[in-house]
Amino acid sequence: MLKIRNAQIAAFERADAPHFEPRTIQHLKEAFPKHCGFLGEDGLRTVIRYGIKQASAYGLTNQSGVGLFIDLMLLLGRGFDTDPQLRWAAEVLNDETRADQKEKAEHLFEKATAYLDQVSGPNNEFIDEAQRGILHASIEPPSHDARFEDEVADRLRHIWPQKYAYLGEAEARRFIEQGIGAAKRHGITDQSGFLVYIGLMYMLGSSFDTDPLFAWASEILNDDEEEQTEKIGRLYFEAINYLQQWCA
Repeated sequence: MLKIRNAQIAAFERADAPHFEPRTIQHLKEAFPKHCGFLGEDGLRTVIRYGIKQASAYGLTNQSGVGLFIDLMLLLGRGFDTDPQLRWAAEVLNDETRADQKEKAEHLFEKATAYLDQVSGPNNEFIDEAQRGILHASIEPPSHDARFEDEVADRLRHIWPQKYAYLGEAEARRFIEQGIGAAKRHGITDQSGFLVYIGLMYMLGSSFDTDPLFAWASEILNDDEEEQTEKIGRLYFEAINYLQQWCA
């Protein structure tokens, strides 16, 4: 009779096992059909392979933990593990007191579930409303009488109040400053561009500019030959087009 030793079981359960990628593709297509539709087959494989590599940096190598990590990449954005809007994720993943990866994955699941219930809504009603609302949000810069950061904060609070409340005033202000800095690194220096960039970070995740789910954003932002005004206009147009398809 064939005997399976513990080492063999561990190898079978590891995310680098040959069967993990096709099984994960099938799972994601069933659990996240919209995401997969936007990603396409190549994008889906890119997400999975990045997820395997990134999860391993936090000691997650078993299929259950890596699978959770990949699910959260789709739910919260490719860079959820370093997103300043999701500090709980980095705290859990970098917690060296949790040497057991099963325990770490369970804690990550608990934190993610609590966050999504509070911010997205038990049935995604909060994020659905925010996505519909941002379709009609203005990218006109504030009047000269208004302080830019105050105006941005008011707009974010109006679009997605549950998320703003979760962040808290001080954290939201830091996030706005980080968004301005990130936009500048892409050559965006005017207030309309800051509004678009920060809005996309808020809705899609702080690493939206490298997320294969939003390949259009990376293509536009990395186009060094396009003038800033055209770049911002195209980024805004593609973002609205994406959200309209998503909301439909």
